[in-house]
Amino acid sequence: MTKGANRLIEQIGNFYLNEELSDVTIVVEGVKLPVHRFVLVLRCEYFKTMFESGMIESTSNRVEIRETPIDVVKTVLKWIYTGTIHLTAITSAFGILRLTHMYQIKELVDDIVEYLQDVCTVKTVCTILNEAVELPLKELTDYLINFVKDNSWEVFADESFEQLLTNAINMVLDITFEDLADIPSGLLDANVLVDLARKRKTKTQILLNENVAVPKYGVKVLEVNSYDLSLSLDHPYGFSL
Repeated sequence: MTKGANRLIEQIGNFYLNEELSDVTIVVEGVKLPVHRFVLVLRCEYFKTMFESGMIESTSNRVEIRETPIDVVKTVLKWIYTGTIHLTAITSAFGILRLTHMYQIKELVDDIVEYLQDVCTVKTVCTILNEAVELPLKELTDYLINFVKDNSWEVFADESFEQLLTNAINMVLDITFEDLADIPSGLLDANVLVDLARKRKTKTQILLNENVAVPKYGVKVLEVNSYDLSLSLDHPYGFSL
């Protein structure tokens, strides 16, 4: 990169939280943060759409961000102005990821996803998977599912496995019952098996004698015998019961 380009980046970065030439105010937790419309539009598709759509923010020059810590907002704004970010903890990365995902800042989302993949371990994979499924982020979810599959013995035996949300546990059901049989009994608490079985049973407690095909999952009733349902699922993590 040329000296001129570096100097330009530095000059734009100097306007971060700088009231000079500020023409928009972001309000978060009651605090007013001075920003610049041109920089926001240039770096963030969400703000570009907002200011071009005629929404109230485009005329009032005031944007309120709710239910997001001010530190998260400042971190995202700093990246918008400087292109730099320093991630040190998974929990703080989650907050930044939620905001950038909502604001459609793909470049920053990709950077955070790469960071979460780098810090993924047996003890952190379940926490990260919960977040990936909730957003949702398919690329990150796929990576984590493969990690669980490759390290199933250790993941299933770790106490963090019990913290998986229902949506996340459903993602690993198809690999769970294939792999659990090969895990030495001494490495896995029997309660884990019971919990997985219960959650799997709960997943199939749906209306009887009705077509429950859901386009999102491609689910439909093929056979009904009393309370036993046979399901056909056609999705990336599908399974048959």
